Amino acid sequence: MGDVLREGAASLGYVENWLLQSDAVDYYAQDHSLASPFQHFWSLSIQGQIFILFPLVFVALGAFARRRGLAYEKVLTVGFAAVFAASFAFSVWFTAADQVQAYFSLPARIWEFALGSLLALAIDRVRIGQGAALVMGWGGVASIVACGLVLDVQGLFPGAIALWPTLSAAAVILAAQNGGRFGVHQVLASKPLRKLGDISYGLYLWHWPVLVIALTWRQREEAGWLLGTLAVLVSVVLAWATIRFVDTPWRAWRWPEMRLRNGFAGVAACVLVGVAPIAAVQGSVQTTTSQVEARAAVDNPGPRPSTRTTTTRPPPRRA
Repeated sequence: MGDVLREGAASLGYVENWLLQSDAVDYYAQDHSLASPFQHFWSLSIQGQIFILFPLVFVALGAFARRRGLAYEKVLTVGFAAVFAASFAFSVWFTAADQVQAYFSLPARIWEFALGSLLALAIDRVRIGQGAALVMGWGGVASIVACGLVLDVQGLFPGAIALWPTLSAAAVILAAQNGGRFGVHQVLASKPLRKLGDISYGLYLWHWPVLVIALTWRQREEAGWLLGTLAVLVSVVLAWATIRFVDTPWRAWRWPEMRLRNGFAGVAACVLVGVAPIAAVQGSVQTTTSQVEARAAVDNPGPRPSTRTTTTRPPPRRA
C-alpha cells in the first residue's frame, strides 16, 4: 500500500517516471497483478515534463532568432533537429547500457517529441502524390500494427528500434487527406474511430488500473480472452464517463480563464481533489500501523513462564 501511495503522489507531480527509475521497476514484468495501478503514468509524466521544457526551447530559440535577425521557423527546424540528434544518440547508447533505466528516461525520450515538432514544421511544405500517399498511409498503419506483433518492446525500447513506430505514425500523418477515396484517412476519419479517438486519453488513464484490479481480484498473473475483454469494455465505459462528465465540462468552463487568480484556484482545486484521497488513505494506513504496533505486546505476548512448582525429593538414604 505504501508503494502505491508513493506512486499516486508521484503521478500527481508528473514525476512517476523518475520514481520508477529509482526503484528499477521492470515495466514488462510477467505478473501484472503485482504492479501499481499508477505505473502507466510514467508516460504522462514525461509528456508533462515536455510541456514545460519545449515552451522554454521555443522561447530561447525565438530570442536567438530575433537577436541574430534570422527566420524563426528555420531556427526552430535547426534547433529541434539538434535536439532530435542529441537525444536519439543518447537513447541508443543508454538503451544498450541499461534498458530498464532508459525506458523511463526523459532525455532518452525527447527525440520522439522532437520528431513530432519537426513533422509539424515540415508538413505544410511536403507535397505527396495521391498514389504515394495511398501507399504511405496504409503502409504506415500496417507497420504500426506489426510493431505490437513483432517487436521485442521489453528488451529494445526506446533505442533505435523506436524509429519504427514513430516514423510509421509520421507516414500516416503525412498521407492524410492525400490518398484519394481509398486513402487511409477515409477509414481513420470514420465516425466510430473518431468517437474512440475522443475518449482515447481517458482510455489510457483507465485501462491499466482496471487490468491490475481485475488480475488481483481473480488472483491471476495475466488476463485470458474473457477477463481481458471485460477489462477493455469496463475501461471504455469509464473513459467515456470521464470525458463526458469531467473533462468536457472542465474545458468548457470559462471562469478559470477570466482572471489569472481564477486559473491558479482551479489548478489548486484539481490538485486537492487528487491529494485528498491519497492523504486520507496514507493517514488511515499509518493509524492502523500504529494501533497494530501498540497492541503487539498484548496480541503477541510470546512464551509465558510456567507457574507450576516442582518439588525436588531428597535422594533416598542408604542402609
